[in-house]
Amino acid sequence: MKQKISISVFHYTDFRRYLTDFYENEKKANPSFSYRAFAQRAGINSSGLYMDVASGRRPLNTGQILKFAKALGLNRKEEEYFENAVHFGQASGLEEKKRFFERMMKSLSPNSKKIDTAHYEYFSKWYYVVVREMLSVLDFKDDYAALAQSLSPRISIEEAKKAVNLLLRLGFIRKNAKGYYKPVEPSLTTGPDVKSMGIANFQKNMMELAIEALDRFAAKDRDISTVTMSIPRALIPELKNEITAFRKKLVAMTAKNAGEDCVCQLNIQFFPLSSLKEKKL
Repeated sequence: MKQKISISVFHYTDFRRYLTDFYENEKKANPSFSYRAFAQRAGINSSGLYMDVASGRRPLNTGQILKFAKALGLNRKEEEYFENAVHFGQASGLEEKKRFFERMMKSLSPNSKKIDTAHYEYFSKWYYVVVREMLSVLDFKDDYAALAQSLSPRISIEEAKKAVNLLLRLGFIRKNAKGYYKPVEPSLTTGPDVKSMGIANFQKNMMELAIEALDRFAAKDRDISTVTMSIPRALIPELKNEITAFRKKLVAMTAKNAGEDCVCQLNIQFFPLSSLKEKKL
């Protein structure tokens, strides 16, 4: 029998990936280990449930979660984390995902390795992203009051400190030779669930700021326009491609003048206002 490598549930935000790695690890250590053996250990009738859940074909209900946790050999703290990870992975709405993800983070001990969380943390507050961009414009050392006042809407001094500390911890900024904090290219890799949740949360915050911008800025300093149109459903992919091309063109234009004197946000919102039903022939 081969030496079994320890696999910690705390190293995963994707519970299905954890189940896959757990099974492979058990199988390497003990070739006789099987889905049937796990089912017997868990007190579950279906030997195919494990494979179906790990592959995403079937969900786990509350009773099955507890049986899986027992068969996985999890202690109480690990079981709590695993249960929230399952609910997080099976949740459909953004708010529901956020609730269970935050419960997962609370279950982690200070010594536990937090992986796959950088995207969520970075996008959890709109001003984290803006502060990082602002530091390419502003020569900032430690004047947090000036940094806080440079944003619109303004943030508090405490929020400015929190943003800088987070960006430093994630490796998104560092001090240059002159002592100024400046952005560096981040290395952001994360699981798809955390990534999509973080970005969706950020986009939601930015849409709310766009609404406020109607009153906060004069028309000459903003462009918020709308158009409602009737189109064939088959045209949607082509329109999305045009939006993508437009966005890339603007990014290329601004890249030549990055870090000049202003930080702006571009929101492009395109979505159906009617149900997308298949057209009957």
